[in-house]
Amino acid sequence: MNPIRGYLQLIRLPNLFTAAADVLAGTAVAAAAGSGGDEAALLGLVLSSLCLYAGGVALNDWVDRNRDARESPHRPIPSGAVSARAALRLALFLLAVGTMAAGAAALVLSSPTTAITAACLIASILFYNLAAKNRFFGPAVMGLCRCLNWLFAMSPAAAVWTPWHWALPVGMGIYITGISWFARQETAVSSRFYPALGWSHWVVGIAVFGVFGMAYENVAVDRWRWAALLGLITLWLTVRTLWAIQDPQPRRVQLVVTQAILAVVVLDAAAVFVVAGPVRAIPVLALILPAGWLGRWLYST
Repeated sequence: MNPIRGYLQLIRLPNLFTAAADVLAGTAVAAAAGSGGDEAALLGLVLSSLCLYAGGVALNDWVDRNRDARESPHRPIPSGAVSARAALRLALFLLAVGTMAAGAAALVLSSPTTAITAACLIASILFYNLAAKNRFFGPAVMGLCRCLNWLFAMSPAAAVWTPWHWALPVGMGIYITGISWFARQETAVSSRFYPALGWSHWVVGIAVFGVFGMAYENVAVDRWRWAALLGLITLWLTVRTLWAIQDPQPRRVQLVVTQAILAVVVLDAAAVFVVAGPVRAIPVLALILPAGWLGRWLYST
């Protein structure tokens, strides 16, 4: 692995498009609620989310460097493409830039909620990597990070949130928790228990996510279209899960995990679809194209 590819792999470049999709979807929901920011605020929110995500996964590889040397020697640090010291420096730099971008967005928006949510997100990223990741509650903390990323994007509309708005970040958090459980043993022949547990979280997470479109008053499309779209996503994930459980080899499990990560973009686009219609949803959905293309050369898990 050459150094450039090593660094791109370290930050999970394909996955960054899912973090951007979260922010674009969250800000679209905020705008539909009547409280949006200007372009500078949106840029700050997107930049912060990207840097915090990239810094978090780089820190993850630094924390796991000894285990990866045994189980995944192809990863950037054990392969020698990126030194452990350089990976740590990059992680800290990205987390710092993400923190500053979040602070700038909070100032532009004059939103204490944005600043508080960003602080909680940063704390959760650090807690996951430094304390929780190898514990039984690690997947839930990872889900919390994604939930907070959505809340961070929605924060401009905090004053007008309804109870139904919470279904989106909470549902996405449960869904990401499922991805973490599904990938729990991805480097070896997986126990069928973990993919099944991950799938159950996906179903529950999508169902909670769907509550928003079924209960929120100001939807832009027929509710049956929203329900049908989420039903198709659930069916597709179920078929892929059964394929992985049939023969839970690392390659199959990792492939399904990658596809589930890409489905985050589809769910985010669905959220935009229900509040703003298909035209606004298309740019968000289009993020799946570079994510999928880059995923041919850079792994996502």
